[in-house]
Amino acid sequence: MSSAIKAFRSNPLQRPRTTIVLSFLLWKLFLLLIAISSPGPGYDTSAYLKQPHNEGLLGNWLRKFVRWDAVYYTKIAQRGYMFEQEWAFGWGFTRLLGYIGRSLQSTYLLASGDAMTLAGIVVAHISHALSILVLYEMSRKVFQSNPRATQIALVSASLHIISPAGLFLSAPYAESPYALLQMCGYYCYLDARLDTASGLSLTRELKVITSGILLGLATTFRGNGLLNGILFAYDTVEYGLQLNWTPGNLAILWKLVSIIIAGLCTALGTVVPQYLAYQEYCSGRKTGEDRPWCSRTIPSIYAFVQAEYWNVGFLRYWTISNIPLFLLATPMLFFLVRSCIWAWEETTSYSETKIETIEGIESNNVIHPVDSLCQQRQKVLRVLSLPQFALAIMALTGYHVQIITRLSSAYPVWCWWLATSIVSGSPERRFDRNFTKPSIVSRWMIMYAVIQGGLFASFLPPA
Repeated sequence: MSSAIKAFRSNPLQRPRTTIVLSFLLWKLFLLLIAISSPGPGYDTSAYLKQPHNEGLLGNWLRKFVRWDAVYYTKIAQRGYMFEQEWAFGWGFTRLLGYIGRSLQSTYLLASGDAMTLAGIVVAHISHALSILVLYEMSRKVFQSNPRATQIALVSASLHIISPAGLFLSAPYAESPYALLQMCGYYCYLDARLDTASGLSLTRELKVITSGILLGLATTFRGNGLLNGILFAYDTVEYGLQLNWTPGNLAILWKLVSIIIAGLCTALGTVVPQYLAYQEYCSGRKTGEDRPWCSRTIPSIYAFVQAEYWNVGFLRYWTISNIPLFLLATPMLFFLVRSCIWAWEETTSYSETKIETIEGIESNNVIHPVDSLCQQRQKVLRVLSLPQFALAIMALTGYHVQIITRLSSAYPVWCWWLATSIVSGSPERRFDRNFTKPSIVSRWMIMYAVIQGGLFASFLPPA
């Protein structure tokens, strides 16, 4: 352990995974101290009402993490969905929380409320740690041709550690496990693309389907996971245009089949919870006795309760009183949109252009495997930017805009853009140069996470 700490202090790149783990532990300890030192129960005492809990120091500390949506998550995990508006909260996460919480309750004799809270905190920390490591490994693959690949990957992982999501990634919220599932899905998608370049057909199709399954599971945790269907829609168009129904195109046909299956798996993450809600509120009821959303063309309880109970909708949040919340969200919205533009530019900071020679062999008229791998990595970078861009636009025009600071924790492209800008030290545009200085970025992210953590633990906005 002492040698690991010495390496961490002297040369973080020497043992990058150790650097990541130690940085994660120190950051989480720091946030934990902020949470437990926050004063009182906060202005809202929802966490203390009808929530069975243990008296004493542990119980009081645990309840510091039961704020805002966590009140819903922990209560639903205890007794299932009781009220219509509760279906806005991820079905997959509440099921996982309930299963682990009941195990902790029976094993450690905890009150049900504290057991669900502890389960959520454990799941959040483990998920966040694993998603950071997955992002690191994925970054190394994406930037493999860059001589600074390890450095870029380490900076990307570090940015994910100090994400402005802050204490939301430590509390009983769906953000951390959602980020883990989505990062794993993206990793499989990247691997499938690289298998395409290497000519490995069967493993590619299996990885594509696995990617769809993981992204479908992620969608049961957070509804915005449905945006990942854009990945498979893009691939369907790309490979569909190459299909001309000749025997030699069977490989492309199999690719299309696997992509469609993956897209359906992603969609099931939304369809299954909606179906369960439909069975409860709509099926078998007479006209007039069911809920208004039951008779809609797409009977989505999620869309209905978001609009009905939280006033979510196109430009509904665009009011004068919400201007401060738009200002809070502006830095992250800028990172998300600017990084998407970067991903689609002709040249990126790691410049994967056509290779002139490979081991001394001229390659002007020959497509080498290495060329194809580089092209696939660049395609992945661009395709992964699409759901991120869609999320930024939806947050700006329809969501409670401040939540973008925590939703962004599951998306890697903005981390890659910042990391390459920081590592290279010379962004192309002066505007970018001012906003991607390591000192400015790190200060903003740390300050936001720290201040937000103190407010969160005191049950104060923004949420």
